[in-house]
Amino acid sequence: MLSSTADRNKNRILSLWLIVVLLVGGYFVVKKYALVRFDIDFNLLSTSGRVITEDQLVKKRLDTSLFNSSVFKEFKDYSIVLTDPSRVPIGKNNPFELD
Repeated sequence: MLSSTADRNKNRILSLWLIVVLLVGGYFVVKKYALVRFDIDFNLLSTSGRVITEDQLVKKRLDTSLFNSSVFKEFKDYSIVLTDPSRVPIGKNNPFELD
């Protein structure tokens, strides 16, 4: 009877150690691969930053060389020009309306 009690205690201790090892290992795996990291630069969120005025925006010039490239010119325009809004059907036809 004494040996079975010692065996039970030994099995419990071994089980507890196994659970602790699994929990610690699982924590490190989750920490490395699954947790989302929030590396936010809180300096970007501060209100003490520089405000761009309208005068500064007027002085800025955009680089339009992209529109002159051959790749941009190969794009196809699939848009539909709606010149007369009265000719554009809106919704479905009224079945009770006489033509």
